[in-house]
Amino acid sequence: MSEEERRDFSLSVETLPGSVVSNIAALKEWIDKNVEPYLGQVVTPDQARFAKSDLAMLRKVKTQLEDERKRAKAIIMKPYTDFEALYKDAVASLDRAIAGIDAQVKAIDASQKDARRKELMDFIMKSAADISGESLVMRLERQDVMGWFFDEKWLNASTAMSSVMTAVNEKLNTVWRDIQCINKSAGSGEAFVTYYRTGSL
Repeated sequence: MSEEERRDFSLSVETLPGSVVSNIAALKEWIDKNVEPYLGQVVTPDQARFAKSDLAMLRKVKTQLEDERKRAKAIIMKPYTDFEALYKDAVASLDRAIAGIDAQVKAIDASQKDARRKELMDFIMKSAADISGESLVMRLERQDVMGWFFDEKWLNASTAMSSVMTAVNEKLNTVWRDIQCINKSAGSGEAFVTYYRTGSL
């Protein structure tokens, strides 16, 4: 997609306030007037027949009122419901495109990181051999040692390889000095176990 195509379309949504015209305020007054006699009063057997008639009438009014509420809501909500359906369809198209592109970009990134990791591992081992021969190389081949030696940030494409190589050489020299220091100390066997696990003296 070109920059021109990206700029070619601009979303425009205009939302207008809905309105419901009714006489519900007057109806509320009528309801209050007609139910007031029954509020807090006991219906006697003599009043039961009239009460039943009023009860049926009030229930009918309530049903009509509820039906009108639902109808009004459906009418008011229809523009939004239609818009939401179009929105979901548009987003679904975007999500399909995003998912496809994202998967390919991630695959490319992973492939580039794998290639960079291999290049760095080759450089690490060659540099280690230059510093100490096989002694340092053998230790770096240990999984526990490489676990703390290798910095995953080195794989970031935004980090210049020259800077990474400088950091690798500095770290290799530090590790080699640590190893020589441990070799000269008493109880070096136990010290090496700790060092291989943590990278700390």
